Amino acid sequence: MRAVEKLRTEALDNGNMNWDEGFEILLKYLESKLTDRKVYSEATIGETQNNLTRLENFDNPYLKDDLYDELTDRVVEYFNFYGSQSHTLNINLKR
Repeated sequence: MRAVEKLRTEALDNGNMNWDEGFEILLKYLESKLTDRKVYSEATIGETQNNLTRLENFDNPYLKDDLYDELTDRVVEYFNFYGSQSHTLNINLKR
């Protein structure tokens, strides 16, 4: 959820003016988790990929909550399926 909220805050509060490699890392992280075929249907994965692709267009920030809310719902579904998981610290992520 932290990744989604960092992306939302950057877009809504800053218009993506601070966009850097860190936000790209967050998008890749979300894609790696939220396209898991054990958790999501093909239709849901397609929608998630479309949403993440939209956020990649940082020159045109997405300024509505609905897309971020949908991604948050996917995070909750992932958590409900797998539970809490540890992750490796990415030293390139400065966000």
